[in-house]
Amino acid sequence: RDPFGRARHRAHARIPSSPQCGPALRAPAIPAAGAILSEVPDLWRGVRSLSDSWRGVLLGVLLTFAAQALMGLFSRPAGAKPAGAKPAGAAKALPVVPPMHAAAAPRAVELSPWSDEEAALILQLRALVAGEPPCKNMPLDDGCLVRFLRARNLNLGKAEAMLRAHLEWRKRFGADTIMERSEQIQQELSTGKTFVAPFVDREGRSILVMRPNKENSTSHEGKMLALVYSLERAAAEMRIDGPQKLFLVIDFKGYSMLNAPPMKTNMETLAILQNHYPERLGKAVLLDAPWLISGVFHALQPFIDPTTREKVVFYSTTNPTHLEAIEKLYDRSKRPST
Repeated sequence: RDPFGRARHRAHARIPSSPQCGPALRAPAIPAAGAILSEVPDLWRGVRSLSDSWRGVLLGVLLTFAAQALMGLFSRPAGAKPAGAKPAGAAKALPVVPPMHAAAAPRAVELSPWSDEEAALILQLRALVAGEPPCKNMPLDDGCLVRFLRARNLNLGKAEAMLRAHLEWRKRFGADTIMERSEQIQQELSTGKTFVAPFVDREGRSILVMRPNKENSTSHEGKMLALVYSLERAAAEMRIDGPQKLFLVIDFKGYSMLNAPPMKTNMETLAILQNHYPERLGKAVLLDAPWLISGVFHALQPFIDPTTREKVVFYSTTNPTHLEAIEKLYDRSKRPST
């Protein structure tokens, strides 16, 4: 019944042919309010460094964390388990599929028609990084290069530095060899907290679903591994000749601060999205978001880029009008490229 997999997840878990539905992170133990308060300055610097697209989606959520930390809502008794936590070993492993085939076809040559200036800068950036070894899952095609250029406002020097830092990060993190840790990925995603939908939206974009209330992990490393796998898989699902941005759905149904990850995980998540997957956000839908999150976002609207504001939508699944709008966002008949 739910268009984004709430009630469908168990059914998908029984169907090996639907590997896209394999997800979920549980939240690690939440630190005391005092420890979080000490990290608020770093959090604010991280938010200010975001591009407009990611800032628009995440600023409200992060400011909510900070506000609730001030009220002492982040603390919980020692040894308390996250809401909905299951006994160790209860999670059922789901099939994990490589983000890309080894012989994957080249990516789309363009995100959208670019200007003469962008075309010239793409050639220059390609020449600058020509000596870099190829990435198995991320060819340095025009679409990739223009994303890094746009993320740095067409500043060639900054785009080159950003791209080189990203390539180094891929080696250090193991993004191109991520399937060597498939068992850990299966455990992290076994509750369905994060997954790529087995269909696309009306514009052909991959749909990445996040469900914070399904958090099942206390491992910071495991959470980052699951995040990167999910992002790589969403990119792999993009059609070669289709949109190169994703449709993000954050389902807050059943969410509480007991599901919330620690500030360290929030900060690294922001850094990964900002520095390593630039210009990837096409649309963001927040389902059943807590009133404080939606309230903060709407209060900050005057300070958010208009283009970004149009990308972010809040819907309630108890509102019939919203449900009709949600149904129009996706197309079950359209399947991802893989």
